[in-house]
Amino acid sequence: MLLVHRLSAIILKDSEVALKATILFYLNPASIFYSSIYAESIYALCSIGGLYYLMRGSYNVATLWLALNGFARSNGVLNAGYICFQTMHRSYKAAFVRKNAGTAKTSCERRELCGTAIRR
Repeated sequence: MLLVHRLSAIILKDSEVALKATILFYLNPASIFYSSIYAESIYALCSIGGLYYLMRGSYNVATLWLALNGFARSNGVLNAGYICFQTMHRSYKAAFVRKNAGTAKTSCERRELCGTAIRR
């Protein structure tokens, strides 16, 4: 519950609304699957954990959470798109907004690594 609230607080930028969103997430009728022995609970934990650390800027920890997500369910591999999008966004900001070619080169190298990870 703590990760969901923290992620909601980062995204919504309002603690009261984040608490309401967290309560609605857990009172959802489909949340019965989170309390049973299915892969959905581990999948949700890894997804929310990965997005939380991605929003905080801890990219290595976020990558680890999202990689574990792929072990929980096969469609967890699609969450690599979050890392790739973030890398492309940072590359764009470095190359065109800040005019910093060194950072853009490093981000492009990471994007190439991300592309090879998806192809495998």
